[in-house]
Amino acid sequence: GGRRGTPTLSSSRAPTPSERPARRRAGEPGGRRGRGDAAGGRWPRGAADRVPTMRANFALALGVLAGLATSAEAQDAESICKLTQKVPMKPEPSLTQCYRFNSLACCVSGHDSVIKEAYEETFSRNCLREYPLLENWFCLGCNPDEYRFVNADTATISVCREYATNLFALDLDKCGIKIGVSNPLVNKDDPGARWVVGSHNKSTDKQVVLPKLVFGNAADFLSHLLPPFYENYVISIVPDDGNCFSAAAHLRVSLWFVAAVLFATSVL
Repeated sequence: GGRRGTPTLSSSRAPTPSERPARRRAGEPGGRRGRGDAAGGRWPRGAADRVPTMRANFALALGVLAGLATSAEAQDAESICKLTQKVPMKPEPSLTQCYRFNSLACCVSGHDSVIKEAYEETFSRNCLREYPLLENWFCLGCNPDEYRFVNADTATISVCREYATNLFALDLDKCGIKIGVSNPLVNKDDPGARWVVGSHNKSTDKQVVLPKLVFGNAADFLSHLLPPFYENYVISIVPDDGNCFSAAAHLRVSLWFVAAVLFATSVL
């Protein structure tokens, strides 16, 4: 029966549509935040702080790519492959033995098949995957950086000293290697003469030997185990200066990968 008063707004009720703009303007909860606010503005939280780094990575990626393009043009004249007489290219069909070079190679599938046959003849089936360093050595002709360590004019292969040392240090005697070498001490009077380290001759007939019983050093060993297509070349062990054969991945692929990573981080 009492007089009804003017209704008051409850702080717990939802605002009416006409009241919402006022609350937004007043900055109350539910209002629109300013453009500078990380949670409601254009940039995700923390993104603005990453802009300088993103720009720096983008610029660095462009610089690396430009350098690679210039380097590739300069190398075209000297990076002609021995086996294809062309610049390194992506092999199609892909390689099976020298598959590490399927992105860029100095050989084609036919060369790869010859290399595979030669490698499988050198080791027993159980030892084919025991020595990755030797697999790389046999694939020299497919390596796109072949021009760095092969001198066709002097028929010389420059091998990095560290690689040669590590290769000769492998336990090759546990498998044995079928190689073209003969024992000069063997004769009709002593047909069972034992091997003497350093005393041996090259031979067209191959036999299985234990390398440590025959060869005295890495250069001697490698000169009797030349890669397919390089049988008439000589070995030169040199300091690791970047222009000798080693187990490292070739430089151009590595640099393209770095450039791709830098570019990706600049746009993420």
